[in-house]
Amino acid sequence: MSIIKEDAWIQSFGGYKLKPFNLDSRTVSLKDIAHSLSMLCRFGGHIREFYSIAQHSVHVADILHTDGQGNRIALIGLLHDASEYALMDLPRPIKKVLPEYIAAEEKLSYALYEVFGVSKEVVDLTKDVVKWADNVALVWEAKNLLGGPPIDNWTEHYEVGEPPCFPENSLPPKEAEEQFLARFSLYSGY
Repeated sequence: MSIIKEDAWIQSFGGYKLKPFNLDSRTVSLKDIAHSLSMLCRFGGHIREFYSIAQHSVHVADILHTDGQGNRIALIGLLHDASEYALMDLPRPIKKVLPEYIAAEEKLSYALYEVFGVSKEVVDLTKDVVKWADNVALVWEAKNLLGGPPIDNWTEHYEVGEPPCFPENSLPPKEAEEQFLARFSLYSGY
């Protein structure tokens, strides 16, 4: 039995039949996104302590907000990895060699932004500043969370400087989920 990619699905935490390659906006739940991202670990789990994608997303949003980018751009930063709630997180060096994954992630990301009222055009206009904040968070996380110093000093390839804000500690999943939902409310106005 072969499966058609568009029909592939997972059951979300909230009980929806979620088709990441053929998204039905009625199956998208902010609570599902926050919960799933709070349960997924950065760096494929190769870090000293659990640090979730949800906490990373909050960090990216807070970097943008602290940098004076405004609530709309901070919201885009918060949602920049939202597709990973259905497609999972892949570390960047692995993701770079999987063009089909990158295309699926991009398509799902745009669909999720649209669900939350952010157009593709606005996302595209803010890509550079969101990528900057994502890289600032990445470098801080690598230096503070990896089991040892970054091999071959790979973080030096990102000329991002010190983050304008950073987490005081790693949060348990439930707290990261709550922070994600609170930041969504703050930055979206909902």
